[in-house]
Amino acid sequence: ARFLTEARMDLFPVFRYRAGNITLEKTIAAIHAEDTVVIRYSIHADELAGLPHLDLRPFAACRAADTLRKARPETQDEFKLRVGKDWVCIESQAGMPLWIYAAQSSMQAEPDWHFNFEYSKDAERGQAFQEDLFTPGVLRFGVGISEIHVIISAQDPRERDAKELFEKEKSRREALSETASRLLSYGTVTAGNASWEAIKSNMTHHLELSLDQHIVWRLDGRSALAGYHALPDRVRDTLVAIPGIALLRGKETAARILRLFARHARSGRIPSGFDALGAPRYEAVDTGFWFILALYRYQEITTDSSLVSELMPAVRAIMGALQKGHTSLALTGALPF
Repeated sequence: ARFLTEARMDLFPVFRYRAGNITLEKTIAAIHAEDTVVIRYSIHADELAGLPHLDLRPFAACRAADTLRKARPETQDEFKLRVGKDWVCIESQAGMPLWIYAAQSSMQAEPDWHFNFEYSKDAERGQAFQEDLFTPGVLRFGVGISEIHVIISAQDPRERDAKELFEKEKSRREALSETASRLLSYGTVTAGNASWEAIKSNMTHHLELSLDQHIVWRLDGRSALAGYHALPDRVRDTLVAIPGIALLRGKETAARILRLFARHARSGRIPSGFDALGAPRYEAVDTGFWFILALYRYQEITTDSSLVSELMPAVRAIMGALQKGHTSLALTGALPF
């Protein structure tokens, strides 16, 4: 870490390191709708041909997002390795395999444990913050290589082109930002000495990329995880975000989310969330109100009345359930529909 000179978030997280006359830039690209990450290493130096070889040592946890791994005698043999010329597959009792593949490398198996990695943010929250991680060995690259792409995936990636995957994801994210800018249609206002139009472009870019990380696929639709990656759906938070989703991602994504929640309505109750296996939970009484408000805001932003008509049975069921439960409602006016 003492060699780290810059960390920034643009299309991807980027980390830049400097040692002597050598600069190493690491870019991490999570591939959309896949259990796949591509890491690009760009190396810059005066004399690339004179560089020593580069070793990359991956560390694996292979665990649930809300747990930490500790190496104990009974876990020493939990990981099984399959090793090839330029790849390794880590299999554990925890679930799906972890593949690591890099063309132009040679994989040297050196299975071992490293202890007491510390997570400062967890420590600040008073949570457990030390973890032991397993390393399968080292990916070694020869001298004079200026750019490296490594694929980490739950599926066998050996027939895939890492650079092509990276560039495709880059193009997708660039297109997202451009689409979001077209969807937003605010008037010109001022903020301090700068015009809103000048500020909006940069802000929209970062809002869109941030939102994109929270939109997830479900087997029966789309959702937005407010606490991604550590927490499952919190439907109330997602419904509050529907106006922003409609503005930045368009009506299709927002409509899919509203349809998903309506499809899982039971006896006039909208789910409060979903568990890790996708089963709905019904633990709150106000999600129905947030659903109605979100549908109203969706119509206001998109002028799409067809979705309102489609989901009106769910709205009527929500109101009917409240009336049967003798819940008193203080409405400042008529419902918006």
